[in-house]
Amino acid sequence: MATVWAWRTGTGSGSKNDPEKTGWSHQVEFSDRQDLLQKLNTLRPSIKGQITKLGIFAHGDTAGVAEIGPTLTAKTAASLATDLQQLDGFLASYARVIFFSCIAGSGEPGTAFLNLLSGRFFHHRHIIGFDVFGLYAVVGDNAPGAVNAANQDKFSMAAGPRGKDPRLTEYSWYAKWSLDGRIIRKSVNDQGALTHSSRMVSGIKAVETMIAANLPTATIEYVAIQNDALRSRIAGLSNPLVAGKVKVMPAAELTKLAGTPHHQGVVGVWDKPLTLQKCADPRCPGHASAADFCERFVNQFPNGPLR
Repeated sequence: MATVWAWRTGTGSGSKNDPEKTGWSHQVEFSDRQDLLQKLNTLRPSIKGQITKLGIFAHGDTAGVAEIGPTLTAKTAASLATDLQQLDGFLASYARVIFFSCIAGSGEPGTAFLNLLSGRFFHHRHIIGFDVFGLYAVVGDNAPGAVNAANQDKFSMAAGPRGKDPRLTEYSWYAKWSLDGRIIRKSVNDQGALTHSSRMVSGIKAVETMIAANLPTATIEYVAIQNDALRSRIAGLSNPLVAGKVKVMPAAELTKLAGTPHHQGVVGVWDKPLTLQKCADPRCPGHASAADFCERFVNQFPNGPLR
């Protein structure tokens, strides 16, 4: 079996490969897709049908685009069908083809790009792209796989899943996986679904804490007090974001709202926007952390998204 790091001329320069350190058994420089096929064909012993992981390092900078010579997108793939099929012949079953091209997997264009390739040209292969930019050494040598996650200002940032390591891999937070025409692992930026959570607290100290902790990131819906005399006893009610949302409410209604008579004559209600993280499992109920995925779902795929 083989793991191949294929970098296109013009994306930095490659260094001597040490497979034990890099994890890539072969390194290939190519000028265009046909050159890549020729280089793979000349490797001895032959690696046809033996590649378990193919990293294609080429420019992108646009969602759903890999500049492999010529430009590969969901729209141009059909015109490159013959070459893509030849490339598929080098891959083992459920191999991983990883496009280390800036934001190639980003958003809907990235999803369409990955799904088209996995669904039409690379059956039973994992096609992977990222939704962040890739940072590499423009001057000097780059070891195979030496690409960092970068923001729009081209500064390195943590890529996950461990610590602050910026190195991009198929396990990074920003990796999106497609298999047989559907996404099986969402990138972190595709996971979030904005929702709102309405919360209620009762008691003077609890309401004061609510006001202090949640302005201005959350919305105070209202603060209900039993009488106007309580206004001077509750810190924060003079805040402009709260002052117009104080209303007097009878004790019985406060008790019903709070669910307890022990409310000290004050109840606060606030709304906080939350990002509910959802994985690629359509039955996924949501996760507290973007790094969490439904293991039962992803473990059904051979050579799938979990180690």
